[in-house]
Amino acid sequence: MYDICIKEITKDNWEDAFELSVHESQKAFVPNVAESLAFAYIKPWDEALDPYVLYENNRIVGAFYISYTPDSEDNYWICGFQIDKALQGKGYGKQSLKLLNL
Repeated sequence: MYDICIKEITKDNWEDAFELSVHESQKAFVPNVAESLAFAYIKPWDEALDPYVLYENNRIVGAFYISYTPDSEDNYWICGFQIDKALQGKGYGKQSLKLLNL
């Protein structure tokens, strides 16, 4: 069991978040952190996006963003979910999703 917590991507951790990487074969399926931040602040769709990182102790192990329709109570999606390639297969993803109550 890991001590995972969720934090927003901020000016204090964005550079560390940019170090996350998935396997080459996974890159077509998930945006990198820079793309996720661009989506969050440029808002190319009608949805709002909030970017987050997953920490285990003081180390970033993954990232995701929440996409939602403003003023809606039921239009929320988890997107861009990723665990760093060096940490995949160790249970970080499963535990993180449980933390999100999925």
